[in-house]
Amino acid sequence: MRKIVGISQKIKRSWLDVVLDQFAQTTDEREVRAFLDEHLREELPGPESRAKASGIVLRIWTGVDGQHVSLQRRAISLTTQISGHERIWLHWGMAVLAYPFFRDLAEVVGRLLALQDDFTTLQVQARMLAAWGDRTTTREAVQKLITSLLDWAVLRSTKQGHFFLAGKLTTDVTNLQLWLLEALLQASVADEIEAHQLFRLAGGVSFQIYCRPW
Repeated sequence: MRKIVGISQKIKRSWLDVVLDQFAQTTDEREVRAFLDEHLREELPGPESRAKASGIVLRIWTGVDGQHVSLQRRAISLTTQISGHERIWLHWGMAVLAYPFFRDLAEVVGRLLALQDDFTTLQVQARMLAAWGDRTTTREAVQKLITSLLDWAVLRSTKQGHFFLAGKLTTDVTNLQLWLLEALLQASVADEIEAHQLFRLAGGVSFQIYCRPW
């Protein structure tokens, strides 16, 4: 049985922020969906493209498995304690929980950056194709996610098509660091995971985590 990739569109961080703001006001998924659909009309006038983008974004924040509801609620409560820039920690954790494909791509990027300063789309695709199957869906999803991470300001690119980390993302909010660590642990498929492997799920050294989960 093929694993479901689920990523078919570039996802802008601003869309995630809009949903997070709206979801903090109402937990009615129909209201949030209608709000996002209206918000995206100018950028995505095509109903099919807009529906796909909405579906991906909503799965990250509202389509949460029961076992992750507590993390979702805590993420919402953290929005009052952090700056708008620090929301990337929440978006990352929820995306890793929602999409195993996102989780695996983050780990691939982390492994590559542990060995070299930058990477290419082809390098990531080669590793993802081995795990997710050699199909067009996988290739396109890798491209969409990399362009999404550029929009999120997690990655930067060169004219030669190489990508590297834009810089370390830091926060002084200990609860936010602990929240992301817990999200990464829950997203892991292993019963136990070494610390260095855990941090690869956070995109290599993208997130500077000072606290310890033990």
